[in-house]
This record gives sequence, structure tokens and C-alpha cells, in this order.
Amino acid sequence: MAKEEKFLLLSLEEEKAKDLANAINNETARKILNFLSEKEASEHKIAQSLKLPASTVYYNIQQLLKSDLIEIKDFYWSEKGNKINVYRVANKLIVIAPKMSNINEFKINVRRILPVSLFSFQPDYALWFLLGSLFVIVFYVLISLIKKRT
Repeated sequence: MAKEEKFLLLSLEEEKAKDLANAINNETARKILNFLSEKEASEHKIAQSLKLPASTVYYNIQQLLKSDLIEIKDFYWSEKGNKINVYRVANKLIVIAPKMSNINEFKINVRRILPVSLFSFQPDYALWFLLGSLFVIVFYVLISLIKKRT
């Protein structure tokens, strides 16, 4: 079983960043995201609840899947024997970086920093989270600079 990434790191030059921007820019896709943030649902349930045509929901679901904003949680079989997917919002942090010459090195550094900064999260204290995260980032950058000089 493959390890699932807890964050989505994109360069502005990547095609996936364009897919993400298109999905977020689409009003119907945002409605679907808001709906799925409250509960998991199939395409039919989404179309029914939001009063949208099934074809519109299908198109937007495909765009949201392509951009990794939602994921298939489960499926069930309909009475007619069709496979019905159940969707949910992907539980990922999204990090978008500007043009970078060495995106892979940046990804490795973010993978090191992210778990530490997330460890400092306290749901009721956003300010403490921000300050703790900034402290960790500054500390990590200083350590990285010291290691490069030696």
C-alpha cells in the first residue's frame, strides 16, 4: 500500500498548479467542495442536493479529482450493478511555490519542516500555531545555513 502524502506541493510552472487554479476558480466546483466539506457523498447525491445537472457534477468532480482537492473514499454497488463512488474532501495542505530551479530539494525540505510545524498546532490558538511555525522555519533555515557553511 502506497504512503499517502499529507500535503500537495506545487511549482507555479507545473500543469497540476493550473488544474488546481481552474478548479478553485470554478464556482460550481467550489459549491461541490463546500458540500463535500460537510459530508461525504456520491455524484447523484451532490447533484440532487445542489440542484445541478448530473453532467455538470460529473465534469466538476473529474476536475477536482485531477487537482487532488477531493478523493474517492469508498464505493457501493447500485441496484443496477453500477459502481457508485463516494467522494470526500482530500485532507491535504496545499503549498504553491514560485518558479524554482530545484523543486525536488525544496520538497525534501518541506517534508522535513511540515511534520514539525504541524506538531505545534493547537486548534483553538491560531496565533500560537503561526508563531510556532515561524519559529520552526527560522530555526530550520539557520541550521541549514550552518550545515552548508561547514
